[in-house]
Amino acid sequence: MCKGPDSCTVSSKAADVEEEEQLDRRIEQALECPCVDELKAGPCGELFVTTFTCYHKSRAEPKGCDCLTVSLAFADCLRRHPEVLDDLHKADEGLALPSAAR
Repeated sequence: MCKGPDSCTVSSKAADVEEEEQLDRRIEQALECPCVDELKAGPCGELFVTTFTCYHKSRAEPKGCDCLTVSLAFADCLRRHPEVLDDLHKADEGLALPSAAR
């Protein structure tokens, strides 16, 4: 319960910090997924992590528009290193669903 404007601000800041910490934990867990290991380990790994994190932390509308610079840098890195996507496509081929399941 708010007892005045100052207590509301403090509560709001505490809630914002908690929300930010939860978001950081979710991002960290997502980045631990083996499905992104190749992207993280490759030549564009640091940009991938930065882009992924920026997008998920974005509060802009439309979501992620404030991540344009880093997203373009990541896309440029992928263009300079096409083997990254080739390797991912090859890995995906092994995960393809049988035609009956499609």
